[in-house]
Amino acid sequence: AVGGPFGALAGGIFANVYGRKRALVFNTIVFFFGGFLLALAPGMITIIISRVIVGFASGFATVLVPVYIGELAPPALRGTFGTMSQLSMVTGILAASVVSLWFTTPTGWRILFAVTPALALLALPSLNSAKESPRWLFSHGKMEDQKRRLETAKLLMELRGFRDEQEVAQELQIFEDAIKRQKTDHKSAHALGAMSELIMQIELRRLIVCTLVLQMGQQFCGINAVFYYSTSFLRGAVSDPLLGSTIVAFVNVVATYGAAKIMDQFPRKVLLISSALGMFVACIGITMALDKDLVYLPGGTEAYSALALLSTGLYVTMFELGLGPIPWLISSEMFDVKNVATAQSIASQMNWLCNFLVGLGFPYMQSALGGLTFVPFALVLLFFTIFVLFYVPETRGLSSEEVLEMTMTASERRERRRKLQDTKMTSSGESLGDAVEEKKTAQQILSGSYGSFGDLKRRTSSRLKLRKQESFADLFVPEKFE
Repeated sequence: AVGGPFGALAGGIFANVYGRKRALVFNTIVFFFGGFLLALAPGMITIIISRVIVGFASGFATVLVPVYIGELAPPALRGTFGTMSQLSMVTGILAASVVSLWFTTPTGWRILFAVTPALALLALPSLNSAKESPRWLFSHGKMEDQKRRLETAKLLMELRGFRDEQEVAQELQIFEDAIKRQKTDHKSAHALGAMSELIMQIELRRLIVCTLVLQMGQQFCGINAVFYYSTSFLRGAVSDPLLGSTIVAFVNVVATYGAAKIMDQFPRKVLLISSALGMFVACIGITMALDKDLVYLPGGTEAYSALALLSTGLYVTMFELGLGPIPWLISSEMFDVKNVATAQSIASQMNWLCNFLVGLGFPYMQSALGGLTFVPFALVLLFFTIFVLFYVPETRGLSSEEVLEMTMTASERRERRRKLQDTKMTSSGESLGDAVEEKKTAQQILSGSYGSFGDLKRRTSSRLKLRKQESFADLFVPEKFE
């Protein structure tokens, strides 16, 4: 938790400047050196230093991975793919819990820590086949660079599996329109993506507040208190404390798998609110089990232990159905390609800070409140439910520009439309030349002269249109906003 916030800060900067793929390679190398040093640590000082390095890499990953997945995934499947990162994390936690049952010897911890560099070594070769984010690739370089457009179009078609050519054309148009809007929004080009510039944008402040509160809610709901200290309040429900932690980790994996199945079937707000209310009920159950004076249960100690175990399982399950994956996912959906890595970096720093506070403060809460330890978490969940209901915008299936329009006031929308209109008028003199170049680009793609896409011409006679007659920005001005 100490190295995490610094990794989160570096992750946003590195991903913006050098690209998502290079950032992944760099972070994997950091994981390797941190894990290698940890496994061979001769003393406590080295252990602490190596843990900070691994924490740095973890914070780096919490910024980079959600952004990378969100930019590679088709809009209709962003939720499912976004949940996969959460599924991989909880699967790793389960694997660590299971493996640790066989390495309880004085030197067994070195074998466990050696898994980190081993996995990093396995991951490095596989990153050679990883694709760069098409959004980042298109936004870094000159707009008139036809080779870059061709590379982005090819990459999008490869990622989409040739299923929907119109979707590829539309995404390219969104990329181009977003870059043009970014040029009109700020005077200083050298500070693009900086945290100070992001915070200074008045129209984005509501989205920033939403991002921060979602991360605070994810941690202050007490989930890591359950993972860190489950052995203390599951004592009596299971014979072995390590077995209790493993049971919690197993429930976590099953719940996350279920979340991946339904993530794109329901609105994000519905899942968030349902998750928070379900966790609120679970907090009440845990409190009843911890403070036996509140409610009498026939069956004595066994009944209270069973209630603690069931309530903990419900708590973890409801967390993974909403509060676990969605705060990371929704952050990547609310901001455009220029701001998303920076926004995710701010969100990750808040998450690591709250994680540190909960991990540090829970033992003191437990000592002071006793069986009522989970009451503050229940109150946080009630506040979080109200906040999501009235303040957080829905993002499922929407572009970042559509989300922004939903959160802006009428005067802000009018000002933004004026800027967009000025942009279209400024670029109108270039539109004929652009159309000629883009037609040439499309013909290159259709004829198969670029890459291995020669079969595209046989599939359709109008495979890809990189520009429509009307600006795609007009689609973001629905009548309901008038």
